[in-house]
Parts: sequence; C-alpha cells; structure tokens
Amino acid sequence: MDCGAHVALSRRIASGGPTLSYLGTNNSSESTGEIEAMVWDLQAENERNVSALIADGKFTPDDHNIAALRIDTMAPSQCLSLLKGNNQDGKDIFDPIVLLLRQHANQSHTLHPASRLALVNAATTLCACIPSSMVPDILAGLSMQIFYNDCGDEMSLGFCLIAIALLQGRPSGSHYPGVYSNVALLHAPRIFQMLLVHQSADREALKRFTWFGILEILSTPAQYNINISETKHEKNMTEARKRTSLILESLPLPANHNVAPRSAARLALPIIQSLDWVYTTCLVGVPEPNVYTFVVECMLCVLDNQVDKLCWSLMSTFRFPSLSTNLLKYLDERSLILVYQKHLDSDYAEMQFFAAAQLWLLFTLYLDPPVETTPELDLTKLLALLEQSSVIRNDGLNMHQAKEKLGERIEELEAEICWEEGPPMIYGLRVLECVLQSRDHPLSDQRWEKINSKLETTPRCLRGLGSFTLLPMRRPYALKEEHISIALRSDTPELQELMNV
Repeated sequence: MDCGAHVALSRRIASGGPTLSYLGTNNSSESTGEIEAMVWDLQAENERNVSALIADGKFTPDDHNIAALRIDTMAPSQCLSLLKGNNQDGKDIFDPIVLLLRQHANQSHTLHPASRLALVNAATTLCACIPSSMVPDILAGLSMQIFYNDCGDEMSLGFCLIAIALLQGRPSGSHYPGVYSNVALLHAPRIFQMLLVHQSADREALKRFTWFGILEILSTPAQYNINISETKHEKNMTEARKRTSLILESLPLPANHNVAPRSAARLALPIIQSLDWVYTTCLVGVPEPNVYTFVVECMLCVLDNQVDKLCWSLMSTFRFPSLSTNLLKYLDERSLILVYQKHLDSDYAEMQFFAAAQLWLLFTLYLDPPVETTPELDLTKLLALLEQSSVIRNDGLNMHQAKEKLGERIEELEAEICWEEGPPMIYGLRVLECVLQSRDHPLSDQRWEKINSKLETTPRCLRGLGSFTLLPMRRPYALKEEHISIALRSDTPELQELMNV
C-alpha cells in the first residue's frame, strides 16, 4: 500500500464512523444513557482534532502511529465496557498505551502529533472509567515527562496530559470507609463533562487548568508516583507557582475586608471554575497556601451565587490546611484573621460557620503542631496572628478556651443551618466531625450517625483530626480529670518486683 493509501486509512481510523463497525464498536446513535452520549460526543470532538493534525502532510503511517490511532478509536467501546463492569482487568488495556507513550518519551519511536494526541485522548477517557488503583503507576510520570518535552504552545495536549496525571492521583476504593465500589462510575460523568467543556475552551482556560493541575501534582509528587530530582522539582515548582500566582493576583480582592466590588465576581468566576475542574478530577486537594487562602477569601468576600457554589465544592475536596511558612505569610499579608473575625458577625449563618471553622482549624494547628517543625516555621508568628481575634483580644480567653468557644459556636451554627445537600453539607460535617472528636463527644451522640452516613463517599484522608493533626482525638480543655482504676495482674515478675520495692 502506498503512502497516500496509508494516510487515507489513518484518516478513516481517526474519523470514527465507518471504521467503528469494523473495529467492533457501536455507533453513538445506538448508545443509550447520559454517560454513553458524553463518551461519543467526546470521541467525535477528539477525532476532529486528530484529523486536522493528520492533514499537515507530515504524517508517516508507520506501525506506531497507526497503533495509536487504532487505540483511540477503540477507546469509547472500552470505556463503556469498563463502566458496565464487563472488563475488570483494565490494566491490560493500558499495556499498549504505556508502551507507545514510553517509546515516544524516550524518543525511540516518536509519534506524529496526531497519533500522540489520539493516544493521550484515549488514555484520558480510559483513566476516567476505572479506579485509580487500576491505572498504571507510571502513567502520571510519563504524562509529566511528555508535557515538559513536547507541549510548548499545544495547550490541548498539555491539558489532557495533566488530566491523566490528576486522574492517577485519585484515592482508590480502599481509601473510602466501608464498601464503596462505585467511585469510578460516579466520578466518570463529571470527568467527561470536564473534558467536553475544555474541548471548546479558550487558551486561557486551558492554561489555568494546566498550571493549577501541575501545581497540585508537584505539591505532592509521591501521591502521583512521580520520581523527580530535587533540582528539577524545585525548577518546575517555581515556574508553576509563578504562573498560578499571576492568575490569582489578577483578582483585586479588597484590603479593607469588605465585600469585593461586583466586577470581582466576573474576574473570580473563571479562576474558581478552573480550580474546581482540577480538584473535581483528582477528588482530593492538597492545595498550596496561596490557592487555599484565595478560595477562602473568595468565599467570604465575593458575593456571587455561582462563585459560592464552586467555593463550597472546592472546600469539600480540600484537605484542611497544614502549617507552613507560606500559610503564615498569606494569613499575615491578607490580614485573614481579621477577615474571619469580621465574618463571624455576618448576616448569613453559613458564612459565620465558615469563618468560625477557619479560626478553629488554626487554633487546632497551634495547639497540636507537627512534631517536626522546621526552624523557619515559628509558631510564635501564628500565635501573634491568632491574638488578633476577638476571642483572645476582647474576651480575655487563653488559646485552649478560645478554641473551645469556637467549637461550641460551630456546633450551634451547624445545628441551626439547613444545609444544602452536596458540598456545603459535606464540608460542614467534616468540620463538625473534627470538633466533636476534639471535644470528646461520646459515640452515643446521634450526630455521629449522620456524619458517618453523609460522609460515606468522602475519602478517609479528608476526615477527622487525624487528617491534619497528629492526634486523632483530644480531651476537651474544660473537662474535669477523672480518677480511673485499672485492674493489673499481680502475677507478672515485673509487677512483683515493683511491689517488693
């Protein structure tokens, strides 16, 4: 077959439709259900983009390029099969994908841009359809390697590569309480929606997703099984921080702790939306302090229903903050303790709760700091910041008492609020769970049943004091000490020796 015939076949493979029946798949019109429709819509968009790249006249129809196109064409039927549980051995599907990506990354068999995009598209959609435990461990590292080697201005490719890495980092089924086997099935529609939205997104939206995603991945490289030298990590992290900081600083939040002007909602919404897509993809966020404090400040200072909804979504997936010099820096620079203090008197109970929760978390971090704190992490700086709060400054309470008072208020507000199902309730109950643990509420408290029921689909790493402090429980400060008698066996040699002293 001559070169022209090979190109024609390649275009046919990439263009879907007529080739689908030959490859044993179903046409989108024969598919039913929302997920099937999204899978085929996404495939149609992918195929248009791939076909456009094939038309550059430089396509070489060798075995590797053809194999990549064929994998992409077969991906929709494999996705649906995986979601229906018909093929439990998803790793076998990834073997040829990993092989081609690895060969491309080490330049032993470089793929044409069309085949490369087709292969990456297939990997992205397939990753969305299986638990992260079934995604090959090497995939995130390969995706990051290809991103830094190949992408340049190819934002569509970069977007998909970062999405693959984020999907690998999701918690697996074992990270959820009890038996929870439908993680992938429940998660897939949101991922397909995210992928479809970004097919028609502008370059700025693709950039935001890509760089916020890179920042999240590099913040916890071990979560993504990425082995990277310290020098390279520092270089890449510096670039990611610089690019994301420029995005975040484009929103002029008020320095006087008042509500932001109406124009702020227009500027904040695309940033918050991009962040939400990133953390929708990876399910659990360990955001950098500038990202965390940005979302918190948008929640409190930007009055917009859509921004509020997205901020709740983000906070429900964020881990509670951990102590760092950067966190203290942003708390100080943005006077966030005063922002929280101001919103304790908000007209909205939800905002009072949210502000009280932020303060309570910081008091908890001060009272239960990490065992190993670096010399530059000076807890007296956090103490000085917390002393700005009214519970210390006006009420004359010490740190333990201030935390207890905030905990009481959180309990009262949580009971008062008619929580909206979904992210707001999830976040509220996550905070309440920590407060109840800290205040040593007995298991007979009926609120535990509600917490365990509503947080069934929340990963363990987002739950309880143990998720952000070293202690899973802490006795309440005001609790009176009780004398406890413990029965000891007196027939052990060690105890006999002590009794004879």
